[in-house]
Amino acid sequence: MATAPKSVTLHVFNRMGEHFAEKAAQVQDLAQVELHDLDEIDVYLPYADLIVNATNVGMRDNRSVLSTEQFYDTQPDVQVIDIIYKPEPTPFVAAARAANRQADDGLAMLVGQGALSFELWRGELPNVQAMKRAINKED
Repeated sequence: MATAPKSVTLHVFNRMGEHFAEKAAQVQDLAQVELHDLDEIDVYLPYADLIVNATNVGMRDNRSVLSTEQFYDTQPDVQVIDIIYKPEPTPFVAAARAANRQADDGLAMLVGQGALSFELWRGELPNVQAMKRAINKED
């Protein structure tokens, strides 16, 4: 017997700024959800099952969108993903791990995108594990 799919509620946050209204309209068009001011995120953190940092914050500096204290307000089993891949943990991943939350960087996404591109070009899937090893060896 098939089980009913779990309902999903998506919340998207962005720093309030000059282009917030424009970005809110884009998010509404793309995902039919409201764009929230990042300053409101603390209200939603205790209910999150998955938190994804899809910004470039932490790529070139030592900043994180969320602090360790904010991660302590999340569920202990929350999944945290930063789309940024760096050899060392990003500040976002480090903050989540400091709060004992499961957190991963963007390596899997980077390898997955590369594998799909390879398949389009060559007509076959590459060895994903070999790709991960090659990326880690370059570090």
